[in-house]
Amino acid sequence: MKIEKKCIKCGAKQEKDKKKSNENWEVYDNKAKCKCGGEYGLYVDGRLIGG
Repeated sequence: MKIEKKCIKCGAKQEKDKKKSNENWEVYDNKAKCKCGGEYGLYVDGRLIGG
């Protein structure tokens, strides 16, 4: 299963939080906006979840 956080509008991947992430966990800021102005969504195997 492939899990990603990427922009719903342009498809750019979200950068993980470098301070909170470690080798076991990838942490993302849920309030972050993409450079294009779109919002990030959770994708599982290429499909948007809850969108």
